[in-house]
Amino acid sequence: MTPPSLPSLTIPPDITTPPDLSRSSSIHGLNASTGRPTKWSRFHQCGMALLYLYTTLPVQQIISVVYRKSPLSAPPPGTDSANKNLSNLLDKQPRWLRPKSSEDMGCRLEQLALSSSRVSSRSSESSYARASSAPLEPSLLATPFKSESSVSPTLLDVPHHLFNSWSAPTSPIACDHAWAEFSPPYTGQTPQVALPVPQEEQESLLFEPFLRRAAFTSSSTATSASSLKNVLVGYSSPYRRVVKELLRRLPSFSSRSRPTSPFSEANSAVLHWLSDDVAPSPYIGAPFPLPGDFLSFDTYMRRPQTLNDYSRSYLHSAAEELQQDPTAPLPWVTPAGLTENGLRILSHHVHETDFDDVDAFGNTLLHFVAARGPINTLISILEHPKARDILPEVNTAGQSFLHVMNQDTMNNATFVTELVRFLKHVYVIDIYAQDHYGRNFFHMLRANGVSQATVDILLDNHDIMQRNPRDAFGEALNLSATPMVWNPPTDYIAPADGALDPVQDSVLAQLNLVTFINKAIENPSMEYSQGRNGFHCLAAANLSMDSGAAGLGMAQSILSPATSSGVTTPNGRRRTSGGNRRETDSSDRPMMMRLDSLTELLNSGVRPDAYDANGNTPLMAFVALLPEDGNHKLGPDILRALIKGGADVNARNRAGETALHIAARCGRKLAARTLVTEGANVYARDAAGRSVLEVVDAKINTITGDCVHEFVRLEACRAWLSGQSGRAVQNPTVLDEWGMPAK
Repeated sequence: MTPPSLPSLTIPPDITTPPDLSRSSSIHGLNASTGRPTKWSRFHQCGMALLYLYTTLPVQQIISVVYRKSPLSAPPPGTDSANKNLSNLLDKQPRWLRPKSSEDMGCRLEQLALSSSRVSSRSSESSYARASSAPLEPSLLATPFKSESSVSPTLLDVPHHLFNSWSAPTSPIACDHAWAEFSPPYTGQTPQVALPVPQEEQESLLFEPFLRRAAFTSSSTATSASSLKNVLVGYSSPYRRVVKELLRRLPSFSSRSRPTSPFSEANSAVLHWLSDDVAPSPYIGAPFPLPGDFLSFDTYMRRPQTLNDYSRSYLHSAAEELQQDPTAPLPWVTPAGLTENGLRILSHHVHETDFDDVDAFGNTLLHFVAARGPINTLISILEHPKARDILPEVNTAGQSFLHVMNQDTMNNATFVTELVRFLKHVYVIDIYAQDHYGRNFFHMLRANGVSQATVDILLDNHDIMQRNPRDAFGEALNLSATPMVWNPPTDYIAPADGALDPVQDSVLAQLNLVTFINKAIENPSMEYSQGRNGFHCLAAANLSMDSGAAGLGMAQSILSPATSSGVTTPNGRRRTSGGNRRETDSSDRPMMMRLDSLTELLNSGVRPDAYDANGNTPLMAFVALLPEDGNHKLGPDILRALIKGGADVNARNRAGETALHIAARCGRKLAARTLVTEGANVYARDAAGRSVLEVVDAKINTITGDCVHEFVRLEACRAWLSGQSGRAVQNPTVLDEWGMPAK
């Protein structure tokens, strides 16, 4: 049987050759010479984007604000130009990123005010004023920022990413649906509308937290306030002050340059996501604290020397929070010690009503006794008729009672052997259930010092191989049957000297990825390099049809059978590449091929929640690597299909990152929205204790002057996440992160 042919793979042109700025309609050519004056400087673009993402101002009003200090001889651009810029900076259909209402705007500003790394400064306003009135730069992305001689380099190095605070109601002259539609053509006249006093008072209350914070970090200038008053006629004073403070927080990008890379700026945020300087360091030892650790809260409080500095700080903050929240259910353990119920249960006096108790973190009676009780008490509870109701329950980190069992109990080989047999044959529960770090009961046994020989006796090799033995920390269960590793073929024609140039090497790598995807369909447990399975490789593969492999003199290779005959629409029509338009990996055809191949991998039994050797799941890889500059529906469809197929949206890597953290630091807007709508925990913190909003802040702090596109996408990600739809907060509490969701 002849294998189906694989479309040749494309190495994007901006990897091998500089973009043709004179002809490109992409971001690279945004300010290219077209015979007309260039009108969009980096300051104008950043200012427009920030007001678009954090206010309800219509697009034309935003133009008037950001160009208010431009010379009269240089008229501002129109709404068509602005909308085109927004689409280039924020990708297609960016309207969903806007605040839907004044309340939504308020949520974004409220969180922005809490960002400690985003401060306004007087120099920012003066810097913006100079940039607004100075001659416009010939190219946004090709020209690095130049330091102004009158501005402190220290201040220029401070990115101002503080944009999520209280909400400003839509102005009387703004369209009620400004968030959902682009602004209508501008008439050149500003209506003179008297602002009702109640609205002024309402906006003053809405914006008070943001403006109070701004008052401590900057000083007003009469000139800037006056110029905005002339432009924003009909808007309240608090609204104008919000706009002014947002503009004062325009980024003063770092003047340091990034290492040279053959990749375009649009790709730079995601191509090196594994080695990102902003990524947190992995945990040293076990992740702490998890919900199961709060069952021993009092023990840790008495012996803080057993914890590192961060864990001690976290624990004390959690203790203060729980003591100040009398509504948090803690039926057995508090920071001060065991409760009366806890002492009674550990004394082997268990009531039927105890089986109904659940603490603030989702722990059940079984969790508590497994963590703190003697074996005889645990046995009596397991034998109780009501135990069946709580046996499969897990806490908010996916930990079953088996995960939190104390070390002495785990090291009792006789009891553990009988327990596994009992659970398998009596209650038939999933003893291989994984927590958010991919660890099952057997990983926890090994972590608590149980010998490999004992674990081998307990394991069902066939069963465990179907459930992926590797956790986020790369710990496998040392089974005799290890996954088969696929080695790329060596029969491709190479140059006589055996050397490949970078383009050839990249094409070969892509070809190997796609070939392996087919192998994984045939053998679901097969792995490629770095422990990646078919899903990891599908996320990384470039599936576009443009020339690439042909340059190496290779024959076309193999892709999945579903895509070899051409991609079809849901109506059964064959999709085409759209005439002579250059196809990239974000084009419809490659994206549909990726969705079809993902479906085949799911149907063949490839694990969608498998960890690779770096501790990342396929969902994390897709979030980081899926392009977002093409069809705005196909990428989310791919992520939803993977999640529906079994990918855990709240799984964490060895540095405590969820897929949402990775979406945040890579500026993946569509991915972030999809993850949130699919149940991602917006309050999760990584191993460095950072929220998703703090991760965006950290990333923005590294941006240099030639990466405006990246800045705007990161800011868009932050703005939406902190709004009413995302509901992320700057400083989540322990109950935010690990507490039971409200019913």
